[in-house]
Amino acid sequence: MFINDLSTCISPNTNIALYADDTKIWRKIIHDSDNLTLQCDINSLNDWAIKNKMKFHPSKCKVLSITAEQVSWILPFDRFPYALEGTYLDYVSSHKDLGVYVNSKLNWSFQCTTLIAKATNMLNLVRRTCHFTRNQDQRRVLYLALVRSQFEHCSVIWTPYQEQLITQFEAVQKRAVKWILSEQNKSYSPDIYIQKLQKLDLLPIKFKFMFTDLSLFHKIISGNICISVPTYLRMVTPDEIVGKLRTSHLDPLCFKHDLGVCKQMFDNSFFSRTYMYWNRLPLEIKMADNYDLFQLKLKEHIWKMLMEKPD
Repeated sequence: MFINDLSTCISPNTNIALYADDTKIWRKIIHDSDNLTLQCDINSLNDWAIKNKMKFHPSKCKVLSITAEQVSWILPFDRFPYALEGTYLDYVSSHKDLGVYVNSKLNWSFQCTTLIAKATNMLNLVRRTCHFTRNQDQRRVLYLALVRSQFEHCSVIWTPYQEQLITQFEAVQKRAVKWILSEQNKSYSPDIYIQKLQKLDLLPIKFKFMFTDLSLFHKIISGNICISVPTYLRMVTPDEIVGKLRTSHLDPLCFKHDLGVCKQMFDNSFFSRTYMYWNRLPLEIKMADNYDLFQLKLKEHIWKMLMEKPD
């Protein structure tokens, strides 16, 4: 049985997200009255839980303040003291939400370093426990299922843009490639490494992230998923394509970005980075209506770029 009237307990402009055994509420805090309103919402949710013979656990409830401002909390009472059933809720600087670590700055460095460490440990475990497996196809499947799958959960949210982090991700894959091919003692040049990846049909991590971004973007603009293109992205008009040298690379399926609406903290978010990848694709790839055909052509295009000029 699902109870869906929980959302009726909160105030206007307070948002709520419901999961199987978890609830999140959030609100933009502009004035002190917003803090009081959010506290009232917490009280209302607690009253609802009691009425429905349920109970929230204060020790499991956390408060995460997300802001682009440079705020330094000196004393605990500098923050608004949110409470649940008389128990004050703990403030945290980061929290794991559906497998992704979210922090107060929406910075994904901790998420990435955690995944790199987790994938490294998993790869070491696979190498120790499956040392008897010599078949390259079996080793490749083990790597994809147990190691690289760590990099694919919600990657469109936390994809790193810092080259240092991308290099660390790639280092894990390079170790895996050497294990798959039983070449642990060999050293790969950049060109040789790309050839080994192509032999195993494994995209470099940087391009794997791009491939995942573009695959989701294709679904969005095709209307095959319940996500809409944000208002700050729009299709180019014919006048913007014809007769302008600086926009001569544009085609009818390109997007333009209203740079005035995005804060700095969103410059590397999914839509802000992916629309530029999309605009650089050949028109024939973007015109592929079938999702599987689009992915096939996209992968062929990426490998062609890599073999022409390895990155």
